[in-house]
Amino acid sequence: MLPTIGLEKTMNVNKCVNKVGHSRSFLAHFLVFCLLALLPVLPAFATNYTWDGGAGPANDKWSQANNWGIPDANNVAPPQNSVAGLTNIDIFFSGNIRLIPKVDQTYFIRSMTFNSGAGAFSITPQNTEILRIGAGGIVNNSTNIQTVAISLSLSNSQTWNASAGHLFFSESVNLNASTLTLAGLFNIGISNTISGTGALVKNDSGALALAGTAPNTFSGGLTVNNGTVTAQKANAFGSGAVTVNAGTLNTVTHNQNVGTVTLNGGVIGGSTGIITGSTYQVRSGAINARLGGSAGMTKTTAGTVTLTSSNIYTGGTTINGGKLVVNNTSGSGTGSGNVTNNSSGVLGGIGTITGNVYLMPGSKITAGDDNIVGKLTTGSQTWSGGVTNLVNVRSVSAGEGSGHDFLSISGGLTITATTANKLFIDIRSLTLANSPGLVGDFDSSQSYIWTIARTVSGITFAPGESESTVFSLLMGGFVNSLDGGTLSLATGNAGKDLNLVFTPAAVPEPTVISLLALGLGWMLKRNRRSDQ
Repeated sequence: MLPTIGLEKTMNVNKCVNKVGHSRSFLAHFLVFCLLALLPVLPAFATNYTWDGGAGPANDKWSQANNWGIPDANNVAPPQNSVAGLTNIDIFFSGNIRLIPKVDQTYFIRSMTFNSGAGAFSITPQNTEILRIGAGGIVNNSTNIQTVAISLSLSNSQTWNASAGHLFFSESVNLNASTLTLAGLFNIGISNTISGTGALVKNDSGALALAGTAPNTFSGGLTVNNGTVTAQKANAFGSGAVTVNAGTLNTVTHNQNVGTVTLNGGVIGGSTGIITGSTYQVRSGAINARLGGSAGMTKTTAGTVTLTSSNIYTGGTTINGGKLVVNNTSGSGTGSGNVTNNSSGVLGGIGTITGNVYLMPGSKITAGDDNIVGKLTTGSQTWSGGVTNLVNVRSVSAGEGSGHDFLSISGGLTITATTANKLFIDIRSLTLANSPGLVGDFDSSQSYIWTIARTVSGITFAPGESESTVFSLLMGGFVNSLDGGTLSLATGNAGKDLNLVFTPAAVPEPTVISLLALGLGWMLKRNRRSDQ
């Protein structure tokens, strides 16, 4: 059955025929022209072409028919399909003959597959040809590494799958407006420029290396869903947004200038390479890379984010949900700006924050972590009413930051809580194995003073308030018996320290005990006489 021709095209043909009159020669040529014009409306069928390299010595060209074998095109070369959109050709490579095919024309193809058992191919241009790839993408089903050494241009969104072996691309890749998904259990390397307005997506557990010298300029964004994406040059991640949902994004030593950086899970890693994003949106995961620029960081959702590097971003840090753990060993884990911990947020860690810390009502702070004793160093702090400071105690003798949690405050501590709007000290006991349980060396008959916060410039309370009026102790997590003793808070060191003080129960003096014993004996003796 012939394809239905649109009404508009049919009318155009009729008009042309009417104008021709009865000239047979002119009419014949004109009808041929009209039919050729209608060919694009005919359905296109995919054709498989399998390379077997049978063209003879020194002839590796794609245009040589004898290089192509069964199943669908025996000794027939792929046509030079140079019309954009007609990507209906599927190319397959098999065997171990003529492993360096030369693309001697510019082709539009739908897909390229290296079959199981195929040798280590290297697809190259004869001169400056470009291979244009359609929606079928590229698949390596062979255990051998396959090299594509020709510039590629994407005409559709697609997947490059290192299914059974590695894939390596040494020339430029133009995404145009398409999304390129990199997948498979094996590794993929791209060592040239990636351009276009399209995006990269990394799936599966294989690694993706972005190498070369010139920066990648694609602007559609990079998303990591699994595996590892490693920068082997500066600005390898393009200029768009970077999103890590799982897996690892690694800057190594290379600086990256990108758009919004979003961490939903996984790791953003690196050593000295600095990521400069337009903003930092973090929800869950870890950031071991260095973050720079004038942007700020916002922590949201219930997840935990851990910062371990010396960061230099200046826009400040806001915690709107979940937990932010600052575990850097040098510099400032939160850059040079201030940290604001809003309601339901938790700030913890054993690192250093050079900015000021503002704890809003409902927020929490802890040196260390839930079951980890530690020392957290910060700039000046402000505690509002409704704030909770979690203090873990694992040893009465090991000291600040090792035996119990300790906040080292380089400025002052301003407490705005009041008698009517207290703040809370949540005291919990740990074993030496950092598990909830008994503090092994706690003796309820002894007195203890644990400094839980030390300032440089002192502790300031709201007018008319003091440590005896604004604090409420939460004791449910401290399982050692106090045997009648009490825990309280007191300032020390000329008002610069906040101390947790344990006072044992009072023991009566020996003379008092003796008098009580004599009195009890006299009463017993009197009772016996009265009975007689």
